[in-house]
Amino acid sequence: MNTVSTFGSSGGLGEAAAWLCLRQDIYISLTTQRPLRTDLQSFYQSDVFRRNDDFAWSSRMVFLLAKVLQSAFTDSATAHGIGAEIDEWYSTKPYTFEPVRSVPRGPEPDQRFPTIWMLLPVHGK
Repeated sequence: MNTVSTFGSSGGLGEAAAWLCLRQDIYISLTTQRPLRTDLQSFYQSDVFRRNDDFAWSSRMVFLLAKVLQSAFTDSATAHGIGAEIDEWYSTKPYTFEPVRSVPRGPEPDQRFPTIWMLLPVHGK
């Protein structure tokens, strides 16, 4: 898995594959409650941290989730500052990440979860 992440900043298909592998590793980490196996350091050079489109903003949040999981399941000192990074992402995110429609959860069985409509699928990744 870490071999793929070395392509995380090379652009093109290699970078896309690295982000997909990171998402898979996040899924595995969540379901097994074990640390990520992906080396996150190689992602810092990715252009998603320089671009300002919705896909880049979505990838940044995926990366922040990976950092949260990495610190949650290890004795790593990386937990320091993650909350501030998440708050910064949230406070500076584009307006397109605001829901088009939002209905809070209700007491009925079909209302157990809130209804949230987003503009594009990338806003819910």
